[in-house]
Amino acid sequence: MAGGVGASTFAANLAWELCNLPDTEGVRVCVIDLDLQFGTIATYLDLPRKEAVLEILTDAGAVDADSLMKSMLTFNDKLHVFTAPADMLPLEMVTAEDIGKILDTAQVNFDFVIVDLHPSYSQLNQAIFERADRILVPVTPDVPALRAAVQLRDLAVTEAYEDSFGEALSYFPRLPPAAGTPSGDTHGATRYLRLLEQ
Repeated sequence: MAGGVGASTFAANLAWELCNLPDTEGVRVCVIDLDLQFGTIATYLDLPRKEAVLEILTDAGAVDADSLMKSMLTFNDKLHVFTAPADMLPLEMVTAEDIGKILDTAQVNFDFVIVDLHPSYSQLNQAIFERADRILVPVTPDVPALRAAVQLRDLAVTEAYEDSFGEALSYFPRLPPAAGTPSGDTHGATRYLRLLEQ
């Protein structure tokens, strides 16, 4: 849940790879950038940002399949992309219910919905977590990022979305041994890795 760990890059690549799996002709995939202030999915895919995104976000009660599709761009004729707004959006302008409505509409219209979000434990993100089949949290092998992953795992247990979160942890890479430290433990990082495995 720390910024700068590659989550947006991972989300864009995961969505694109899902579009290109063998025997997936007709499978519909979208990526939704819900980092409403600093979203970068459009930048990674070299796409403009659409003004219609702001309309959807600020009037989510009226969203339907048609308006959601019109607010999206298409990357390489396969991947549907709901970009972050062109300008920073004050987070209080969008409610958890708004996000829920957008995601519910997307889930009805796509086989895979990949959501990139701001690294926080906000009400907006909790609305996303509640609807997620899987929560993937890229972390770098440093203590602050690992500590944040442990905190998120604990939150997932408390809020009853641990089933969505649990499998994601097995994808985390192991720490390489640190130079000059026989145990390979850099500032307690392996202690956090052990906590993640519990």
